[in-house]
Amino acid sequence: MFVAISLVFLFSFPSAAKEVGRKPTSVSIKSFDGFPLRTEINIPKKLNKSQVKSVVIFVHGSGPHDLNEDLSEVTSPPGTSNLFFKDISDNFLRKGIATLRYNKRAYEAKLRLEMDAKYKTSSEFKSYLAHPLNYLVKDLAFFVDFAHKEFPNAKINILGHSEGTQVALIVASQKKFVHGTALIGFTNEPTTTSVFEQFVYRSQGHFKQLDKNSDEILDQAELSADSEVAQSLKKQLPILDLNRDGMISLSEYKAGNYSNLVLQKLPSDEYRADQALLPIPSDLIKSAKHKILFLQGEWDNQTPQCFTQAIQLVNQNTWKKTSLKFIYFPKAGHALDPRDSYEDIMYKKTPQETLEKMTSEVAKFFN
Repeated sequence: MFVAISLVFLFSFPSAAKEVGRKPTSVSIKSFDGFPLRTEINIPKKLNKSQVKSVVIFVHGSGPHDLNEDLSEVTSPPGTSNLFFKDISDNFLRKGIATLRYNKRAYEAKLRLEMDAKYKTSSEFKSYLAHPLNYLVKDLAFFVDFAHKEFPNAKINILGHSEGTQVALIVASQKKFVHGTALIGFTNEPTTTSVFEQFVYRSQGHFKQLDKNSDEILDQAELSADSEVAQSLKKQLPILDLNRDGMISLSEYKAGNYSNLVLQKLPSDEYRADQALLPIPSDLIKSAKHKILFLQGEWDNQTPQCFTQAIQLVNQNTWKKTSLKFIYFPKAGHALDPRDSYEDIMYKKTPQETLEKMTSEVAKFFN
């Protein structure tokens, strides 16, 4: 592995839910094809299902996530519990909004593989691997229909994070009763573009910090700086120094990062094939009849804010839709978490004040 800062695919386990509203309903529900997904339904205190006026269904980012979208393993400092979706859900409950969260199919499949390695040869698992993104869309569509039946008097809203923003927009375009989508970490590009951004460009700030004379070359003196990045690059000099001049150019540095994508193709061919046949998010936004709220960290280096800003520019000057709203969070990352710089790759726990602002904006805009 070269200096590349890779996409983080999270491996997490369910955790106990702290009661905020009524006692949560935690059950295994069979999705559209009969595949069981652990699901948690939370209803605000003093309300029953028929009294709920608004419900939010959560849809995850990339990787095998549980229903909490547990970011603890990639959160600083080590040992910090960071249950991103659960924290958001708790704040929705305090505002009288019900929530529905479910284990991502990739997570349930991972658990099955851990229990029985032979599961990977099953027709069920092979069918999923052949069309991974389509299964994500169909799972969300199933739970949107489920929530619509469970809460007959409620507005149905979807909250999507990262990869989940595209999935949310697709399902909202299919289900005309969806009232709104809230998008955290939106991208309008295929996943291959996001992966390229993260591998090749996300870490360039580290190079520039070492490049004291701004000549786009790290010489021996700069590679001897007292920093972990410099020490790591110096050890990799025999690999990265293609022209054998004893230095690392910016192009060689980017080549080292990009070589990881040559060695490990991300996303899979099957995922790319699925995505190529699905609508472009901006086309869905242009034609959408439901409300769309963008919640974007300004220091998000996985789905940079320029994607959201581009939609805002087009809407402001061309579409002129009043059903779109854009909220930006300064110095915040991919989970609207505080970052020390744009180059930070570790999450921090999202502050309560940010969670409060986020859920308040959703409640106000959608209701």
